[in-house]
Amino acid sequence: MTEANDLVHAGDYSVEELREAAFGGGGRVARPLALALLGRKQYPEKVRDLAKVLHDEKEVPRLRMMAAQALGEVGTPAAVRALERGLEAKNGVALRGVAHALARVGAKRHVAPLEALAKRPGPVGKAASRSLDVLATRVGTPRARTVAGAALRAERAQPGAPIEVGAARAGEASAAAAAVRGRKLARAGATSFHCGDRHVMFLFGEDTLKQGVAALGKRGEVGVVTEARTVEATGWEQRYRVLVEPGARGAFDVLVTTEDGRPVLRGRGQVRGNEATYELAAVDAPGAVPLHLSGRFDGRRLKVEQARSGTRGRPAKTPLELRRR
Repeated sequence: MTEANDLVHAGDYSVEELREAAFGGGGRVARPLALALLGRKQYPEKVRDLAKVLHDEKEVPRLRMMAAQALGEVGTPAAVRALERGLEAKNGVALRGVAHALARVGAKRHVAPLEALAKRPGPVGKAASRSLDVLATRVGTPRARTVAGAALRAERAQPGAPIEVGAARAGEASAAAAAVRGRKLARAGATSFHCGDRHVMFLFGEDTLKQGVAALGKRGEVGVVTEARTVEATGWEQRYRVLVEPGARGAFDVLVTTEDGRPVLRGRGQVRGNEATYELAAVDAPGAVPLHLSGRFDGRRLKVEQARSGTRGRPAKTPLELRRR
């Protein structure tokens, strides 16, 4: 694995040093970097520090957004309460950060506030609408089931180009797993997808693969999707997160998002005994290419029985349609 010499690691600084830079205005690093590094630290005052930045209406908006996103990474009840108070923020940038974080750690009670934000014009409404899609899928609201079902039916009805699927080569799986920082990924069970000039790979988290099908009964991330670089660089980079939300009687929802929480694919699955079936389709978004995936998971490897992709992205919505969202 090639290490970048210009990366800044949280371990290079103490909590006290970073807090001084973030709140005292001194130290070796700038405030934005200090706050970002504090988000990677574990210390008792972490939620209080992040909430202080988020709730300060005189604070720099981008720092408030960073604080909200970091609270979403923490995900404790105290962090969620701080995000709930953040819904009262007057600044749009801060509100976008809160919406993004609640998509990740929110509950059913946060659907209504996000629906209210989604009605606002401009960037806040768009960000809240995207977050609402993610949250609704996670917590299993009727909105998510309706949208997911319609998307799946539409994808199945459209012809498309086949995607070449197969077990990833051991060397490529190791390189892709090593390129993802902060997550322990399993080299075994990696699946490779070739479509046109794109080469992506799905890798399970180590914990997920150890648990097998039982992992689908717990909410959270089960793996990531990486993509091979083809322009100006080589190697692999993380592109998407794969999340599951368990339901009743072995059912579960699947959501594939970008790192910033934008939904890309969504679908459903069902556990039966020692095997699970799944079906995924691209979300209904301007520019999205129609995509349909279905198959099985036997606890060790993802089996893809059908994988087809469209050739044209969905058209952009008209201004009137965008206003209605």
